[in-house]
Amino acid sequence: MKRKLNNEELITFCSQMALILKSGISSLEGIYIMEDGDVSGDGREILKEIREEIEMCGMLYPAMKKSGVFPEYALHMTEIGEQTGRLDETMEALAAYYQREEEIFEAVKSAVTYPVAMLGMMLVIIIVLFIKVMPVFEQVYLQLGQEMTGVARNILNIGNWMRQSAIILSVIAVIVLMIVCSAVFSEKFRNKLFEKISKIGFMKKLAWKRARTRFAKFFNLPELMNMFKEVADIKTSDQLHLPVPEAKFETVVVQPSEHQQAMVAELSERAAAWAAPASSFL
Repeated sequence: MKRKLNNEELITFCSQMALILKSGISSLEGIYIMEDGDVSGDGREILKEIREEIEMCGMLYPAMKKSGVFPEYALHMTEIGEQTGRLDETMEALAAYYQREEEIFEAVKSAVTYPVAMLGMMLVIIIVLFIKVMPVFEQVYLQLGQEMTGVARNILNIGNWMRQSAIILSVIAVIVLMIVCSAVFSEKFRNKLFEKISKIGFMKKLAWKRARTRFAKFFNLPELMNMFKEVADIKTSDQLHLPVPEAKFETVVVQPSEHQQAMVAELSERAAAWAAPASSFL
């Protein structure tokens, strides 16, 4: 199973393809140019596989799909871009999308690192308190001929249990630490973990709602038009230059009907009734 491209690699590929296509160069020639550039061994093999597939079918989407290293979102958007003839804009939009994804992930990681470190230190201090400090207090109470009761006794019992289960708790802590570190520093492991989590019932619904929210969230009409232009062709009135007939404006005075007169009278009575208490109060 091939490794999926990470966000940085997707940003590089999509931005280069967008620049190449906007320059009037075909996808095949662009892959040739990228293949001759400064790429790593794995990247060269992927580009070679894409180039060979384009030479056979003549389209970028089947070649990217066959490589098996691109996410589903990028594949679907590339297919739509080729079908609508806007592959250059689609690639540019994909590069911007994955750039935002990378910025969001880095912001979340930097925001979570400090609280997680503090939480880890607090857990270590609490464990030391339960295992090492509380037994000392128990000895002091015994020397004074007393016994620990209430909350202190419960904490001491927890410390004794943790001391007896130290091996099991250590193994669990190491496993959790390894999972957290792998999720933070390994994108391949993180993608697999999120994929497994997203298959859970309520998490699947949450992921779908998140995707719909991202699509529906826009700040103004031009941004919505740019999003819709990835799948359709938008033409405004200033671009179409359609003939507009001359209009003759005329004001026509119409007498109100009995129903309209009754409605206006009722509104007047309601307004007067509402204003009366305010006048008496003043």
